[in-house]
Amino acid sequence: MPTILLICLRLFAYVGSCTYNISVISLKTLSFVGVINVSYDPTSMAFTPNGTMAYVTSGQNSKGGPSQNISVLNTLSNKLIATIVDKNLSYTCSDAVSPNGSILAVSSCGNLSLFNTGTLAQEKNFQETSYRFEKVAFTENGSDIIVLTSSNVQPNDHSLKEISPANYSIRNITSFQTSGSTFAITENGTSVYCPVENGLLRGVEEFNLSNGKPQATINGILQYSGGNLLIPSSSYTGQVLFSENGLPSGSLWSVILNGMKYSSHNSSITAYSD
Repeated sequence: MPTILLICLRLFAYVGSCTYNISVISLKTLSFVGVINVSYDPTSMAFTPNGTMAYVTSGQNSKGGPSQNISVLNTLSNKLIATIVDKNLSYTCSDAVSPNGSILAVSSCGNLSLFNTGTLAQEKNFQETSYRFEKVAFTENGSDIIVLTSSNVQPNDHSLKEISPANYSIRNITSFQTSGSTFAITENGTSVYCPVENGLLRGVEEFNLSNGKPQATINGILQYSGGNLLIPSSSYTGQVLFSENGLPSGSLWSVILNGMKYSSHNSSITAYSD
């Protein structure tokens, strides 16, 4: 299984492979600072917007069978704090956290599972027999989940689908041929880049997320060997702390920042903004 290398906002790199361990590297000193014990074979890692929590999926168990575990890490202490065990998970491929930090999406073979990050309970599971779910990502505003699927009959037949977290509706965006299993969404959420193939011709295609139509093609790529497409962000996510004083204890209150609603029964709310 592939090694993972991810970086959180606290300037640590997390590196895992086919073991029970994730190595923690300080990017300030470029030195090894510790090991976090997680479920066997960590394959993908997603952070909350403020970088304080991480969710590590496992591709397989130590006997080579499918893993049904997600390891939950606190990156402030770099410790394992919980393990999600879910029967729908099987050879997980990818995970992503919504921009407001409330939803964890995990793709695993014939299932796409959505978890509440507060309760760690599964809120929705999409199950398919004709195709498998591969890479998953949220749009910048969190209004939609974009997922790459591949056919169980013709593995190079791929489709991009859009799922609404609000009503769980699924819309097919576009279909194409590729041996890759990745994509990248532009920061403004209008386009997505995907590796595509047409016979021996390989390249990267830009598709319009609204109508699925091709916008541009980059040709000349000779070979795919896994990995990711990455689009640099022009900004960093920061946190904004809101506090209330005067409401009865336990009252539900909300704030809206950049179109995103945040709610809490506590006296403070942490929201996130570029």
